[in-house]
Amino acid sequence: EVAKTFVDMHELFEKADNRIAQLCGVEQAHITTGTGAAMELGVAGCMAGDDYSKWLKLPRTDGMRNQVVMPRGHNISYTPQWAASGAEVVEYGQAGHLRSFKREMESVITEKTCCLSYTVSYNTVPRGQVPLEEVIEVGEKYDLPVVVDAASDLPPTSNLHKFTDMGADIVCISGGKAIKAPNNTGMMLGTGRGKDIIRS
Repeated sequence: EVAKTFVDMHELFEKADNRIAQLCGVEQAHITTGTGAAMELGVAGCMAGDDYSKWLKLPRTDGMRNQVVMPRGHNISYTPQWAASGAEVVEYGQAGHLRSFKREMESVITEKTCCLSYTVSYNTVPRGQVPLEEVIEVGEKYDLPVVVDAASDLPPTSNLHKFTDMGADIVCISGGKAIKAPNNTGMMLGTGRGKDIIRS
């Protein structure tokens, strides 16, 4: 419908984002061109924040906190999206191990860490995963945002706010699956720090 007329795109996005946030039961939302773009923009926001000069430098990230901490069992075909904005992925743990330990995650957190990533997918290795609840605890402990890739985790529709309710800062959702939007769409859903990152 919009393609047939002229609109202020900033105003359109703001109103559409606010409506989506309301429908999803979250504080903030932003439409993206797929979940991969949501992941890329989420990490970019964690690196650059509200510093416009940093945004202009991307994907050059020298001098920024530019490391994404990720469980080794979450290294799947979509993993490159975590680094698409110029970040470096730092893995921890052992995929398939019988137990997992938060200390493995904490051992790789440094002054270069910009966020903790977590992927909710049938593609990940379930054994040895630190539960998302504990990842969120570590994020709060070190004042690091937690970014969740939940592209394939619909239905149920309650998952649209489940992870932000748990305390995740940004949740990346596909528009082209169960909610029947075009295949090249996605969303960033946020709360707390995620709200500020999305606004950036």
